[in-house]
Parts: sequence; structure tokens; C-alpha cells
Amino acid sequence: MTMSAISEVANTSVTFWIPTYAVEHLNFSSTNSSVIFSIISLSTLLAPFIALLIYNYIIRDAIKISLFMYTISAVSFFLLSIISSPYVNIGVLLLAILAACCASEIVWSIYTESFKK
Repeated sequence: MTMSAISEVANTSVTFWIPTYAVEHLNFSSTNSSVIFSIISLSTLLAPFIALLIYNYIIRDAIKISLFMYTISAVSFFLLSIISSPYVNIGVLLLAILAACCASEIVWSIYTESFKK
């Protein structure tokens, strides 16, 4: 659970850093960076649904799915330093943040619920 709490703090920090990253690193206009920020922020609302769909239909192990999602997120964040295309970079950033949100959601929704048993 500590890892998930740290992930939540990091995810919030990265999310609020997106407009600056889009303007300074990817050379988007401030208007476009605001739109990018809004899209990525709103897409994180899908994380609980995506995570629970994966959990219910693909991987029925909370620890494995969290590890899988954190791995996708870490690899995606690493790829940001390599990818030069701004649009692909934003897509990979979206994937990284969404995967981290899914992993965190599984921990809070499924793993912590298992302590009741």
C-alpha cells in the first residue's frame, strides 16, 4: 500500500507538470498544452474501469496486474526520454499515467479489500 500511496503522489505531481512539459520540452503552445492536460486528466477517470475490466476478464491476481501496470508505466516513462515526436510522446505519456493509475486503482480496490478476509 505504501507503493500505491507514493504512486498517487507521484502521479499527481506528474499530471500537474504536463503543461510545462508540453510547452518547454515538446514546443506546444500554451493553449495546446492546456488541452493536452485536460485530455490526460480526464482520461485518468477511466483507470478504475480499465483496471477492473482487466482484473475481471484477464488477470485475476491483484499483485500480478499491479506489477504489470507499474512495469508498463515505468517503461513508458523511460521511452519519453527517447521519443522525439511530440505527438507520440504525448501518447506514451498518456499510457504511462493511465497504467500507473490502473495499478494504483487495483491496489486500492482489490488488494486492500482482500485484507477483510
